[in-house]
Amino acid sequence: MIQKQTDKGVSPVIGVILMVAITVIIAAVVANFVLDLGGTLQEDADATVSFDQDANYGTSDYSVTVTTTNMDNADYTYVQLAGGDLESQYDVEQQVSDSSLLDEEVAEGDRGVAMVQSGDRIVIDELDGDEDLQVFGVLSGDSTQVTSYSVEDPQRFMSDSGTDDGTDDGGE
Repeated sequence: MIQKQTDKGVSPVIGVILMVAITVIIAAVVANFVLDLGGTLQEDADATVSFDQDANYGTSDYSVTVTTTNMDNADYTYVQLAGGDLESQYDVEQQVSDSSLLDEEVAEGDRGVAMVQSGDRIVIDELDGDEDLQVFGVLSGDSTQVTSYSVEDPQRFMSDSGTDDGTDDGGE
């Protein structure tokens, strides 16, 4: 009996494409290990922060309490006034559970407005109604803005529109 011989195999075009693809994948894996491309990514600091605003109804000043409810991956957080120095403009009271951590863990310039552990608070009194507060988280020396808060008068207690008594003094 005579057997018929047939050529079975991969087409030369498909074979070349497969070899090139495998070579590219191997080169990418080797380059990743040699150049350590994945090692340059850095994680940003993150923390969960809450704000509580109280109004002083006798004046147009507000009291804002900034509390860290969870430090997530941040080493510490600090509060900053957008466009100004918070400590020189307003009365800041820092309430931390372990004040020795401020000297050990916090950069010297942030110690007056820093929160180191969950539950720590910063109370800022007599804030104007148009200030913006920013909270930054620090991770391995790099700071990232975590959140911000705008002090506002949601009930318009201090607006001038409600002070008109309806009388006209004739411009005198």
